Amino acid sequence: MDLKSSIGGNREVLNDAQSDTITPDVIDQINEIKLASSYGTSNNNESLQFVDNRVAQAKRRVHRALILFDQMLMALKSGQLKQLELLDSERKRTQMQLEGLNQELDKISVFLEQQPDSVSTQNKLAALDAEEARLKLEQSANRQTTNLLTRQSAKYQERLDQNAHYLSRNKARRQVLIDHMRALKEEDNLLSAIDQSAREANALQYLREKIETEDQVVRSLQTKVQAKLEDRDKQADELDRRLHAISEQRNGLTDKANHERSEVSEQQERQQKLTTQRRQVSVRLQQIQRVIDRRQRELTQYDEKNLMPAFIPDDRRRYFLYAGTLSPNDDEVFDGLKDLAGLFRGVIPNLNILTSTVADAEDFHPVLSVPDIGHIAHQDLYNDLALNFKGRQLTGTSYALNNRLFSEGWTQSGYGMVDTWINNDLKITVSHREDGSVKQVNYFDHNTLIKIDVMNTNNNVIATQYVEDGNNVRYEEFYRLDRTHAVMMTKEYRDNRLQLIGLRDDKNALANAFKSDVELLLWWFRRRAATANDALVVDGQSPLFQAMLGDKEAEYQIIPTFYRLEANDDLVDVVNRYQNRIHDVIALDDLSFETLLTGITHQIGLQLLNS
Repeated sequence: MDLKSSIGGNREVLNDAQSDTITPDVIDQINEIKLASSYGTSNNNESLQFVDNRVAQAKRRVHRALILFDQMLMALKSGQLKQLELLDSERKRTQMQLEGLNQELDKISVFLEQQPDSVSTQNKLAALDAEEARLKLEQSANRQTTNLLTRQSAKYQERLDQNAHYLSRNKARRQVLIDHMRALKEEDNLLSAIDQSAREANALQYLREKIETEDQVVRSLQTKVQAKLEDRDKQADELDRRLHAISEQRNGLTDKANHERSEVSEQQERQQKLTTQRRQVSVRLQQIQRVIDRRQRELTQYDEKNLMPAFIPDDRRRYFLYAGTLSPNDDEVFDGLKDLAGLFRGVIPNLNILTSTVADAEDFHPVLSVPDIGHIAHQDLYNDLALNFKGRQLTGTSYALNNRLFSEGWTQSGYGMVDTWINNDLKITVSHREDGSVKQVNYFDHNTLIKIDVMNTNNNVIATQYVEDGNNVRYEEFYRLDRTHAVMMTKEYRDNRLQLIGLRDDKNALANAFKSDVELLLWWFRRRAATANDALVVDGQSPLFQAMLGDKEAEYQIIPTFYRLEANDDLVDVVNRYQNRIHDVIALDDLSFETLLTGITHQIGLQLLNS
């Protein structure tokens, strides 16, 4: 039985008790009877009977009131017990999730411990590299020896060729001598010539024998050299085979080492993610346990104030927080943002910040990446629409802009974070970021502002505002961040009041039209938070909150925040009326918490910030 039905079911009993209330007239009658009885002007028995009847009636009324009070307390306690059951169920589910994460981390730890030692693999690779280097040195020495033997063999062959040439000449010389001896048979000095020829023939025979002996020695040496060359060739083949085997083994070990490193790296990365997730789940479990402990303590106090459920983020939901035109430099706002983010610690997926300001998305990164709110993601309306159609971003530099202005005859008269350029009656001021990129360009004609270009960090124009009479905005254009750089949205103004917003598709056709920024935001919210499982945190005291409640197409839940909410504020009735859209409320101060606590007529998740 919930709180609302309990009170409704006992309403008749409460009305009966109120009808039996002892009125002041009855009390006066009892006093008159007592006074008359004391002076003897009344019948004592009748007076006492009347008093007894009235006292008995009063006791019955008190008894019925106590019964009613007990019934209401039982109903409240029943609702509180039901909430405790839900909290305990959520605690058990979160505990199981935490145990599952611990088991996963244990498996990863065992896996990492059982993995082959990558150092051992590296040592094997180093040993192979050393062996390969040694074999290559041996191969180089073998090649040097082979070259030396080859040169020796060539010299021996050259000597054999020379000896063969000498033998050929010797043979020719002997033939000449024989022919000469035959020719001298008729001469007188035949004996003397024959003797001389014989001596010469003997000399040639001796030379021939010497050459043949040398040939035998040289051929023997050449045979030995050839045998050594063949042995060196075999050694070279063996070295090539061993080097090839080492190369294959090293490739296998390299692939194995790379696979081991990749697998270990993946497991370590998963271990890191699971550790982060476990820390978040642990924080959430502690948060749930604190709420359970507080509810159990409050259950002993019969006070309706303490029986209101607390807001506990559900990690099965997606949470969005609309921060309006949040400025990255607004420290006070970001401090409050950190406090709100604290409510969503341990929720997976985490909180998403939505903004609607023409600013650099990069400007938010240093603030949103601090440890206190590092789990927050950020997305801006204009950046989201500009990136709908992906493509190559245009690039440009401040240097290129300066060169263009110089080439067009502009003269620079100011330097620093804001440069000033003058060309006759025209003036341009260029504002820079700290990194030197252009942030904004203002155009003046006779010192009257006529146009403003807003640039991103790539020095691309992301928006242009056209101004009349220096301060009368007439038209705004917003551009895509693709290669077309086409207009994706226009805003038309009259007397500085927005008249029409046109959203264009990638073919420059009008896709949507809105009459106000609120309509545009509602359309964008439906795109970002598209299901009933999404919840959007928004300022409950802003006109946007009322518009969101009236959006019949939206399915997301709304979590309003309130600050200095008075007891007579109509917003309390709004929260009571839209129970189907508002399941949780966040009070930013004690006054708002007390107002909501006493004014809400149904069970709702109510949270006081920093409580």
